[in-house]
Amino acid sequence: MVMIFLKEKYLDKKGLFFSTFIYLFFLILIYYLIYPRVDSLLILSRILIFSFFMLFFLYFIGILLLIFGFAVKKIFLFPLYRYYVLPLASTITGIFSRDKKKKWEKFIKLNNKIIEKADLKIDNRNMILLLPHCLQNTRCDIRITTDIDNCKKCGLCEIGELKKIKEKYDIETFVVTGGTLARRVVREKHPDGIVAVACHHDLKEGIELVYPIPVYGVLNRQPEGPCVNTRVDIDQIVYALENIFKIKKIKDK
Repeated sequence: MVMIFLKEKYLDKKGLFFSTFIYLFFLILIYYLIYPRVDSLLILSRILIFSFFMLFFLYFIGILLLIFGFAVKKIFLFPLYRYYVLPLASTITGIFSRDKKKKWEKFIKLNNKIIEKADLKIDNRNMILLLPHCLQNTRCDIRITTDIDNCKKCGLCEIGELKKIKEKYDIETFVVTGGTLARRVVREKHPDGIVAVACHHDLKEGIELVYPIPVYGVLNRQPEGPCVNTRVDIDQIVYALENIFKIKKIKDK
């Protein structure tokens, strides 16, 4: 779910709503520039007015549905968001925002708030947990990208704790090496809900690409820099599973 505003530190729902006025201004400006060429053609002029009105109306309604959580899991709205609202919102955001990392982080936070409002309840069998391979400690030589169950829970990294979550909630968990593999997993599994851990850019891009599947994004921490021995807030993952997707515990481990 895409987030828009002029000032990076005010990237919130008010800013998302305000973006509709920015878009309206651009449409009026475009019509003003081409009006002298169609003034004498009444039919063409009316067609342009109607077309611009529909463009604004669809964007405005799309933003409202997004803010209030109604856009989540509405399959029939997929074309509206995938090919119009989301790309347009990203474009407007890019015009006014200088710090992309802050913009992406605000977007992820807004997305999570929207997911919380969607009143979801996902069956364990239709839920997946996506993890980046950089959570694995570089000193570990066990291959977990093929199967997280290979983890020996040695305590070097948090993969062991994440394996416990997989077992406790009986949800499919995948450690992926990048966005391409993550998208392939989503295409093959067709989940109803996803908790995804990743860096700013990968998380933002993934949330957009898999829409309308609801994704709760958890940013990884990078104490040693990007893609090396990253960390994650385990409690945030548990919160998302239990309180947002309402997943039931299978085992009390």
